[in-house]
Formats: sequence, C-alpha cells, structure tokens
Amino acid sequence: MEGSRWETAAMKECVSCRRDLEDAARFCDRCGRLQPQPEAKPAVRVRAVDAQSLNKARVLNAPSWLVVLIVSMVVNLFYWGLLPYGPRIFDPFTHVATLWDPGFYQTVAFEYSKLAVENHVFPYTAALPGYPFTTLEYPFLAGYLFYAIYAVAAGAFTTYVSIIQSINVAAEIGNVVLVYLIAKRFVSDLRAVLLAVLYSLTPSMLFFTVSRYDAISAFFSLLAVAHFLSGRYKLASAWAGVGFLLRYYPAILIIFFIKHGLSNRLGKKYLRDVIMIPALLSALTLVPLLLLSPSAIPREFLFSANFGWNWESVWGPIDRFVRFGIPSLAFFYDNQIWMRIAFAATILLSVLLLRVKNKLDVVAAYAFTIICWLNTAWLFSPQYAMWIYPLLVAMSRTKKFLALTLGFGALMTLELPSPFFYVFPVTQFYLVVGVSALRVLTLWALALLLLLWIRRAMGAATAAPEPTRVTGRIEKLISQTRVITRAANTSGAVNGRAEL
Repeated sequence: MEGSRWETAAMKECVSCRRDLEDAARFCDRCGRLQPQPEAKPAVRVRAVDAQSLNKARVLNAPSWLVVLIVSMVVNLFYWGLLPYGPRIFDPFTHVATLWDPGFYQTVAFEYSKLAVENHVFPYTAALPGYPFTTLEYPFLAGYLFYAIYAVAAGAFTTYVSIIQSINVAAEIGNVVLVYLIAKRFVSDLRAVLLAVLYSLTPSMLFFTVSRYDAISAFFSLLAVAHFLSGRYKLASAWAGVGFLLRYYPAILIIFFIKHGLSNRLGKKYLRDVIMIPALLSALTLVPLLLLSPSAIPREFLFSANFGWNWESVWGPIDRFVRFGIPSLAFFYDNQIWMRIAFAATILLSVLLLRVKNKLDVVAAYAFTIICWLNTAWLFSPQYAMWIYPLLVAMSRTKKFLALTLGFGALMTLELPSPFFYVFPVTQFYLVVGVSALRVLTLWALALLLLLWIRRAMGAATAAPEPTRVTGRIEKLISQTRVITRAANTSGAVNGRAEL
C-alpha cells in the first residue's frame, strides 16, 4: 500500500538536500527545511449571464470560416442581385449586359449542348454542324455537365443559364472559404480571414463567374490542396482527379502528390491511393466515349494541343516588344511546334527539379508550376487567372508577395473590363499587349518568390515531414524505453524509502 501511495503521489525535490518529497509537503523530513508553496490563484467571480448576452457572445465567437462564408455570400448577392445592369455597363467583348443576356453563354456551352441534342450526338463523339470547332474546348467532364444541364432545362435558355450560373456562384463562394482554410496554414487566423475577404472583393474574380466555368475547376483544385494539407490524401486525390477532368492543370497537383510520397517514403498504400483514385475517375468518365467513339479521346487532346497562339499569351508581348530586337525569334512563329516544346520542357523541369519534401512545399511547387504553365503556354485567356490567383492570395505571407498578387489581380481587371468595375474599353491593340506583358512579368516575380520559399523550406511555417513506417517504429520503441526507464527509477526510489 505504501508503494502504491508513493507511485501515485505527485513528487518534488527538497530545495536544500534534494530529497524526494510529496508535492504537498511543507517541510523536509530529513533536513527540516521549509519548502516553497505554489501561489494560490485568486477566486474568479462568475456573474450571471442572460440569454441575450450569451447569444451575442456566440455570434461574436462564430467560426472564422462561417464569417468568411457570410461575407462572400453578401458580396455575390450585391454583385448579382443589386447592381443596376444596363446598356451603360455593357461589356462589348462577351456581350454580357445582364445575368440572362445570351452572348457568350450561347456560343460555347449552351450552343454546343443544343447542337448535340438536335443532331442526336453524345458530347465529343462527332463534329457538330454549325459549331465553329471540331470538338468542345473543355475537357470531358465539363462537356457532360453542360449536356446534363441542357437536358434538365429542356432547352430553355433562361433555365439553363440559371442553373449553370448558380453552380458558378456556389463554386466561387466555396473558393473564398477554401482560400481561408489554406491561408491558415501560412498565416494567423485573423490574417487568413482578411485574405479571404480580400479575395472575395476582387472584381475580376467576380466577373469571371459570368459565362465562364473556371471557378468550378478552381474549386476542386483548392479543395484537393486543403484536404492534402489536412492529411486526407484519398479525398485530395479524388478532388484533384475531378479538377483534371474539368481543366487539365490539376494533373500537376497529382504529380506532386506522387513525388511527395516518394520523397518521404510514405509507402505503397499512399502511392496506390494518389495514383489509382484519379485514374479510376478518369476511366469512369471515358467509358461512354470508349464505347461510342474511341477516337474522340485523342481528338480532344489534339485539339487543345494544336490550338493557335493568341496575343494575350506570352508570345504576344514577345512579338510586339522583343522580336524586333531579336529577329531570330521569328523561328518560333514560323515553327509553332517549338512553342509547344518550350512549354512542355518548362513544365517538365519544374516538376522534376522542385523540392516537395513537406506539404507546404507541395503547395508552393504547384503554384510555381501553374505560373510556368500560364507564362509559357501559347494560349491564354483572362479567366485562366482563376487557376492561380486564389492560391496566391492564400499564400501571401509577406507584404511583398501580397502586393504582387494584388497587382496581378488589378492587371486582370484592366485586361478584361466588366459590368462591375468597367475601367475603360480595351479597344486599342497595344493596350491589350502592354497589360499582358505586365501580367507576365508580375507572375514571373511571384514565381521567383515561390522558388525562394521552396529553397528555404518555407521558413518557420514549414510543416514537419511525416514519419515513415521505419522511423515511426523507432520513435515508438524509444518512447516505450523511456516509459520503462521512468518506471524503474520510480520503483528504485520507492524501495529506498521503504528501507529508510
């Protein structure tokens, strides 16, 4: 019984002779020295709280993600429901004057789905008479989505736009919340909230939810990043796979997932999950095409690969501002296959050389490689900014990085006027090319900062590398050894006191 009492009692040492004493002992039983006692904590007065004050406190202490969600919903409600759309703020490029204006909606998703139904053709399986391209310029899952919405709307244009726009707005609201959740990994909770709110107020991001669908793929891309950072690798792989089937760029994230597993020796199960889950999703998506028209799959990829370069890509500013000083650059324009080779080489080098030892390195490398994609591709459209802008905002740990990110968002505002901010009509050719050049330079500056972050292992915010199976067993063995040693020491002390 005595041994049990000594083993369970809290212990301390005598300040004079170092003899083991009970924590509650006032005097040492060997030297008689008075022992210091812990200071008594002052009593806390608890006052009665009425129900109204309690509810108010609960509102003030609401979860940060809920605050971000509410702010984003209010911003979108104001943008889509309260702003007075009309001819004064008519967009001359996408022809969107109101939420229900035909314009771009009818030229891509709606028109393609309409022609597919009228010609009794499943999406991607054949060229449609009256459609300007040989196939839909969006990956496979996007075409299925447009086709399904058209079927639900029964061909009614207003119903169709209402459904697709609701999905767009919901995805963008989700993007704001995901910006907050990802930003929490880099900065404090308060700053993460401010970054998310700042993103929600970016005019160009709001406008890109009109008749464009990149908010949906961006949502799944950010969702994959958020789940990966929280250690939910299966869900992260699934969301990245869905994003890839809507836009091709999330495939980069899957590659970095694999590289991260190899770098940390996370085992066969991890690699099987991050490889097989996206592969199975892709296979299920392609089953209808494999049954109806297998040639539709390579035709879609070749269409994207062979699309001509445009002035808003990096090759526009090079042609206007650099080519006159370096005439040999004409080689790329005469042999455009080298534009594709330069793009592929840049992406390949980025994937192979970047360090992704820990989770935050994966996110930084993903953002860096997307910038390389946007700045070397032969085709660029302003809504592609949604691929990278929310991730850059979430990663804005320093003022310099945040300033460059906001500058990028402002340039996208100038590059494509919209019903919200309508800065000026971009009708002058050199203005478009000039803004594109500034956008390319800003993105390269951000890429340089990301590269420096990766080289420095993301500074103090770097997450600790995950233990492998071997190191985990070693740590467990060490922990068990410490427990046994501590128990042996306690037992020896007990026996010594018994002898005394």
